[in-house]
Formats: sequence, C-alpha cells, structure tokens
Amino acid sequence: MRVSLHLGRSIQGGATPTSATAPQPAVATQLSRIGRNLGIRPRLYATPVDAGYANRYGYQANISAKLTFKIIPVPAPEGADELRKMPNLVGHSLIESRTIADSLGLEIRLQDSQGDPLDTADEASLVTAQQPAGEQIVRLGDEILLTLG
Repeated sequence: MRVSLHLGRSIQGGATPTSATAPQPAVATQLSRIGRNLGIRPRLYATPVDAGYANRYGYQANISAKLTFKIIPVPAPEGADELRKMPNLVGHSLIESRTIADSLGLEIRLQDSQGDPLDTADEASLVTAQQPAGEQIVRLGDEILLTLG
C-alpha cells in the first residue's frame, strides 16, 4: 500500500480552514520564534496513492511511504459460543417464555408470587418476575427462575 504523507493544517489539495482568531502566517512565525504558537499544531495526513491521485496532483511515487501488514484472524475465546443474552420474559405468557428459553437452551424453574415452587402451572399465566434479569449474560443450560402471577 503506497501512502502520501502531508504535514500541515489541511489535507493536501484542500482548502486551509480560516478563522478570524487564527493568526496570519507572519504573526504565527513571529509567535513561534518566541515560543508561543497559540495551539497551532501541524497534523500528519496520509492519503492512499492511486492513479487518480497521482494524475490530479502530479505526485511522484518515489517519495512515498510503503506500509506492509498482515491480517491474522483471532479465534473467539473458548466457551463464547455458549454465552446467551438473557431475554426479558416479564409480561410474556408461560408458553411464550418456554419457547424462548428452549430456543436459547435455557432451563426454566417456576414459583408463585409468594416464592413457593410450582411443579405445574397454567400455560397462559403471565410472568411477573425473572431471575436472572433480562439483558444479563447467561450460559447454555443455565436455569431461569420465573415468578408467575
């Protein structure tokens, strides 16, 4: 990859931004001599050199920098495929909650509003609370505690 490097306050070929508060070149030179450059900092701009750029600006490639890089894929951490984002099941029916939990590979445990465990429940019952809460990260096979109202 060939890159044109330009040091200045604007991109090569572009207009230099002007401001009423920006010092004039003579003033900036004078201020820089006494060590006060008023925050004027040059920037380094890099522009890829292609045929259009070279023709437009009469660019000679013998003064360019050459960057070489290698792209290496990095595998995901071990166990990342078992992570799931816990959906918010509050307000859903028990049958909808079971369907969502099954699709994510999560187990369901039920309790009533007093905290007593339930073995069976009406599938149309609404979920009033859940543990862990929605938007948390859980693992494949984790258990969800649903409170039915």
